[in-house]
Amino acid sequence: MGLAISFIHDSAMAGVPITTASQQMGMLVHSMDTSIVSIVALIGGTIFLVGGILIMSVMNGRLKRKSHELESKNQALRQARGQTKSVLTILKTLMATMEDKVNELIRELQASQEAAITMMEHAEKDRVLAKNAEKHLRVAHAENANILEAIPAILIGVDTKFQVTRWNRLAEDAFGVKSETATGRAFDETLLSLNWDILCPTMTQCLEEGRSRQIKDILFTRPSEKDGFLDLTVTSITNEQEVSEGLLIMGLDISERKELEAQLTLAQRMEMIGQLAAGIAHEINTPMQYIGDNLLFLKDQFALLSSQLSWAIAEIEAKAQTPHGESPEPQPPSPLSASDLKQIQEEIPEALADALQGTENVSRIVRAMKEFSHPGTAEKKTIDLNHAITNTVTVTRNEWKYVADVQTDLAPDLPKIPALPGEFHQVLLNLIVNAAHAIEEANGNQEGPKGRIIIQTRKHEDWVELRIQDSGTGIPEKIRDRIFDPFFTTKDVGKGTGQGLAIVHDVIVQKHKGRITVKTAVGSGTTFIIHLPLKTEDVTT
Repeated sequence: MGLAISFIHDSAMAGVPITTASQQMGMLVHSMDTSIVSIVALIGGTIFLVGGILIMSVMNGRLKRKSHELESKNQALRQARGQTKSVLTILKTLMATMEDKVNELIRELQASQEAAITMMEHAEKDRVLAKNAEKHLRVAHAENANILEAIPAILIGVDTKFQVTRWNRLAEDAFGVKSETATGRAFDETLLSLNWDILCPTMTQCLEEGRSRQIKDILFTRPSEKDGFLDLTVTSITNEQEVSEGLLIMGLDISERKELEAQLTLAQRMEMIGQLAAGIAHEINTPMQYIGDNLLFLKDQFALLSSQLSWAIAEIEAKAQTPHGESPEPQPPSPLSASDLKQIQEEIPEALADALQGTENVSRIVRAMKEFSHPGTAEKKTIDLNHAITNTVTVTRNEWKYVADVQTDLAPDLPKIPALPGEFHQVLLNLIVNAAHAIEEANGNQEGPKGRIIIQTRKHEDWVELRIQDSGTGIPEKIRDRIFDPFFTTKDVGKGTGQGLAIVHDVIVQKHKGRITVKTAVGSGTTFIIHLPLKTEDVTT
């Protein structure tokens, strides 16, 4: 029994199934005595049943514990699995995010690498371009320098403090100062021979306003110590922000041109005088004729008076030689009667007066010619405008006296004006001769009523006004804008050069800073109105 129970128990403990253990036990009992087998079988069955129940009870307790343990482990595993799933989910999310970030970083690195390669390529291109640009810039700079040197003008650059920054070859030639000496020095210290009273304010104004300004006919001293003239253009140099960084002064030495202009003006004036020579000779010949006639009359009268004086002297000597108390010897009768002597007494003073008047007329014409033909000066002088008009009227008398009467209405209180005497006389001559020719054209070169030339002067504040009016043909509207153009003329070939009114405009507007306007009506005549300033620079008295 104990062996069976022990066997069954050991088998159960060994994990052998109970049915198997029972079969083995049956086989064991079968080998016993048949008699015993039944008893043993019964007892064994009972024991087996009890043992089975006990074993089942034990096994059930263990199974429950194992089940509880397994449930706890399963629950822990489920919790761990849930946590693991959460961790895995988080890890997957993190891995996905990290992968995205890594991919993004890779893409950025690739883009950066591509950009770096592109930048390197661009940098290389830029380096090549910069090198080429630098080369071209050097070439352009050299070309600009050559161009600036080739420009036939004085070029001077100054900064905002008027320190010289550029000084070209023509500046060296004009002023006798080398570029090395001038560069870096103050402009006014470099050139002492310029008229700084005019130039300095102009430079300051250009620097402040950022505009260009011109200065005409500025006087300077040449290296030869002779006076010269410059036309200057002062231009402001600005940066991208429109801020002035300095000035560029471009100048033209017009000294030779001024000399040629003076010679041309004199030549034109002398040409005009040559054209007027016949008339002037006639004007001189007329007073010379009555001077000669009066001198002949005085000669004849002196012969008569001489015979009368001889008779009187003889009468006086005869009386002186006759002794006191005796009668003188009778003398021949007087060659002249009392009436003859009275007539001579009256006519001789008149003849002398006429001769003196003729002499005065000749002297006046000669003086007018002398003043008119004088070459003048390069500098302005104060002149008597009324006197200049009177002289010009005298010189041109033979041009107008057959076609017009000249009326002068000259203001007696007219102040002197600053002018270039020779050139201003040329203006008056051109306008008066033009007026005479216009009246002659209006009359059709036929005899008839004379025309009229009226010359007036007036003072208006800081200006003097000169009017020259004629009763000629007037100026057609289609050519009014061209009358001051050089070489424009409506006269026949050989009768006009087209320079008369061009000279008038140049002298009045450019050289005297005045104004000239024209009022005209076809068939009624023309009036030239000239305004001249009373104040100007560079005036000598």
